[in-house]
Amino acid sequence: MAGPAYFLTGTDTGVGKTSICVAILEVLKLRGFQVAAMKPVASGGTKTAAGILNLDAQRILEHINTSHDYRTINPVSLYMPTAPIIAAKYAHMRIEAGPVLESYKRLSESADVILVEGVGGWHVQLNESLWMADLVKLLNLPVIMVVGLRLGCINHAILTAEAIVHAGCYLHGWIGNHIDAGYQDAGETMGLLARSISAPMLAAVPYFPQADIKQMVSCLKDIYLPEI
Repeated sequence: MAGPAYFLTGTDTGVGKTSICVAILEVLKLRGFQVAAMKPVASGGTKTAAGILNLDAQRILEHINTSHDYRTINPVSLYMPTAPIIAAKYAHMRIEAGPVLESYKRLSESADVILVEGVGGWHVQLNESLWMADLVKLLNLPVIMVVGLRLGCINHAILTAEAIVHAGCYLHGWIGNHIDAGYQDAGETMGLLARSISAPMLAAVPYFPQADIKQMVSCLKDIYLPEI
């Protein structure tokens, strides 16, 4: 059952994409949907008897309500905590689009809604001729941008929004996620970004010391996702 799907990107690494992703999954489950999600490419994994596992992908797997194994959720899992193209070089492998597209197809067979989480920021190179934006276009996914509210985020957010559009992708909207307790200008920042970015602000998430998912769900409960 091919339903709507969205790609989550961030203004940088460490802006809370995974926490936002799992919170949206919980919101969608409360709305009665069968949900799936994937992190197509992940670096910085842990070596286990079952292979290299990524913590973010494991969190995603815990929050879906459709039946899929880890490798479907995260078809490319790399050990080195660095850019995917570099981590793949260390692993003597080449990241290709095929496994990602195959995993996405399997997810679409059982889910009403699919979320696809990127890795790091927007401009992520996967091999010499493949970028994460290429996967977004191949899957025809509208983009939700997670803005990590901290010093420097205005520049990062505006540049990322422009880059998404310049790549030929559709920016559905953005979410302000307050990740730095010491950053006192979150409200002013979101107001400025709302005037500077043509896509709408979908939600604002205040600072939570432990990224509390239940509290984040309450902030995202009214998020507008068309065709749902």
